[in-house]
Amino acid sequence: MSVQKIQVLQPGYYEKFSCIGGACEDVCCRDWNIVIDKNTYDRCRSIKDKRFVEKFLSSVKRNKGVDANTVNYAKFIMREDGFCNFIRDDGLCEIHGNHGAKYLGNVCMTYPRKCCMMQQGLHEFSLVMSCPEVIRVALFRPEIMTFKLTEIPFDASNRLLRLRNQLKTDYEKTARFTPYSFKIRESCIDILQCRTIRLPDRILAIGMMLSKLTGLESVEKEDLEKLVGTYVSAAIAGIFNNALADTADNAEVAADMKGVLLLMAGKFTEYGRIGRVNKLLFDAMSDHVPESGELPFVAMHEKLEEFVPKYWTPFLEQKGYILEHYFVNLVFSTMFPFKYGEDIDIYQHFIILAEQYAMMRMIFCVCAEKQNGITDELIISVLNGMAMYSEHSKKAKDIAEIYVKNGFDSLAYMSFLLK
Repeated sequence: MSVQKIQVLQPGYYEKFSCIGGACEDVCCRDWNIVIDKNTYDRCRSIKDKRFVEKFLSSVKRNKGVDANTVNYAKFIMREDGFCNFIRDDGLCEIHGNHGAKYLGNVCMTYPRKCCMMQQGLHEFSLVMSCPEVIRVALFRPEIMTFKLTEIPFDASNRLLRLRNQLKTDYEKTARFTPYSFKIRESCIDILQCRTIRLPDRILAIGMMLSKLTGLESVEKEDLEKLVGTYVSAAIAGIFNNALADTADNAEVAADMKGVLLLMAGKFTEYGRIGRVNKLLFDAMSDHVPESGELPFVAMHEKLEEFVPKYWTPFLEQKGYILEHYFVNLVFSTMFPFKYGEDIDIYQHFIILAEQYAMMRMIFCVCAEKQNGITDELIISVLNGMAMYSEHSKKAKDIAEIYVKNGFDSLAYMSFLLK
């Protein structure tokens, strides 16, 4: 009998990754909302070890209400220090070590791997950058990030396949674009990997393209492919090299920049899970915040005139490929610009990219001044935190909506964030 096979698209780095366990500087089992599926819950309850079962039942809480289902059946109650009750002193998992992988929940079993399906019949495997080892494996290579199309045997017990995130096609704000979702995302990746122009110009070019798409009265395949092809060709030709300079020079927008920075500050300080990055940033800011008590992010923005040429520009010139890879992986692994489905349109996904870039630049520059340069350790710490922020919380989506509500969502405002 022939074995059923499925098509898989994955980044070239995917098979190079393996968990380094207790040697990792971070711990997966901390500060997360770790859910447990019903099968795992029942399996753990059936273990013939009274001490373990008592500990398990006291360490989990059943989910109730409309969101409860067989996948989101229960969740771990974390200790006061944020760690899972089953984390051992060596950083490894007591459940896995004593009873085996089959007793792990879906999240623990699959992380940091994920599976999406943007078009029918094609599974997309990727890794998330909230794992420091993924960052080391995937981002610290100067070569363009490539993607590999392969076939693997279908395994009905593979939880990664069962938990795949499938593109929704019936949301009002994005439905007309979903038949062309793969082409739109492919064009975004092509632009991000166009090294003839600076990275912030590439991000702005994506915004210009998505803005143009949202303005279309009707969406036809031929017209859409022609439009996105024009933007990719323009990027390759270097036409967007001065895009930021051309759109960001607006006095009225400049006067409102403080409001944009306040939004950034509010979102960043509200989301405490960034952990090490929060500590790095706020320790660094304490050296530069004026005695007047002015909001640190506003004060830091004024410092960027000094810090950007000193740290950021050389970093982009020497290791800009690291951020390029980060954004390419983000676009690929989140089905950009359709990640949030019904909540926001495709242009608002660009706002999230632009705001992330601006926040990264500020964090890198401020921490670099404190630590005398942008080190590999700092890069891993900041990108690790940003991935947690963008992929494991709704704060990124929330801020896009706030930008729209306050009228800060135009290409002119986004240019200020990027320049």
